[in-house]
Amino acid sequence: YWQDHVAGIFIDKGNFGRHPVEPCFFYSREWEIYLLIDGDDTFAIGRVKEMVEFKEFMTKNLHCNASELVGVYTKCQELRFLKKHIRVTPEGWEYEGDPKHAETLLLKFNCESARPVDSPGVQEPESEENQVPLTAAEHAEYRSGAELFQYIAEDRADLKFSTKEL
Repeated sequence: YWQDHVAGIFIDKGNFGRHPVEPCFFYSREWEIYLLIDGDDTFAIGRVKEMVEFKEFMTKNLHCNASELVGVYTKCQELRFLKKHIRVTPEGWEYEGDPKHAETLLLKFNCESARPVDSPGVQEPESEENQVPLTAAEHAEYRSGAELFQYIAEDRADLKFSTKEL
């Protein structure tokens, strides 16, 4: 598997240690770099000097396209990783989900003019005789929307309860 191949390179050639519980996380004591690997995407956190060395290690040992270094002392201040925006500001680091996912949901379910509510999850009792089973296409669309809500809710505490109710 690809992830085993990449993990072997980090462990054997880069002297990284693998997290004992979460196999996608690695750490290098030598470089003081933390890694998150998701499929063929790698996100690394460390000091600029060590990150430059790590970038050379990556390009030498893996066929990859390394992005610019992002940080307070670099010219690049923002990047995207796993459809999330990560940026550095004078106040510190920020990350947010891609706003286009929320826009996609609003358009998909015709909710562009929907207004927020103060108490999500309040339901009016509905009799079973008024319930109509979903067609296969409607069921697939519902599941697709629920999955996208779950992805967005990872970064949005205000959506967690509503998403759980789906």
